[in-house]
Amino acid sequence: MRASNLLLILLFTVTLTYVGCKRSENESDTANKAATTEQADNVGEKVEDDVKGAVEKSEEMHAAQVAELNKKAPSEIATELWNLIQTEEYQHWKEVPSHGLITSNDGKTKTNLKTYANDLAYQAMQNKARSLPPGSIMVKERYDDQDQLQAISAMINLGGNDPKDINWFWAQYSPDGKPLKMGQTGKGAKSSQ
Repeated sequence: MRASNLLLILLFTVTLTYVGCKRSENESDTANKAATTEQADNVGEKVEDDVKGAVEKSEEMHAAQVAELNKKAPSEIATELWNLIQTEEYQHWKEVPSHGLITSNDGKTKTNLKTYANDLAYQAMQNKARSLPPGSIMVKERYDDQDQLQAISAMINLGGNDPKDINWFWAQYSPDGKPLKMGQTGKGAKSSQ
């Protein structure tokens, strides 16, 4: 009888040990899953923070470029604006609706326009902002009726102290980048333009 009691106690102990191990494994798996989920969340947050940091740095660099442009003479600004739109590859910006095909007064010459907006200008237009913010750049390509590029016009909002006096600089270039005309305007261009 003692042997059967001892056998029962031994069997009971082994069963409790087995159940305890299973519970420990489940708790360990749950803890591992929680730790893995937490690590994934931390990695996701880090990536999100890195992206925000890169966007902020890009915006700071763009603002610094705009500030430097604002300090220069018109011919220097025209050259810098040309270099800026070429560096940023404006033809990869969002194309926005323009007047399209324009016919001359004599009805013989046709001009085709393509208009591009940098992200800052495009977002303001999408949000139907009253005016385009400083740093906004618009580029228009003018083609003749043979689809030959005739001129490229660019304008940039250099900002200003008063929202009513937004400082826009514009320049028209030959296809090879030679400035043809340039100037500044005092009133801000509306996003609907």
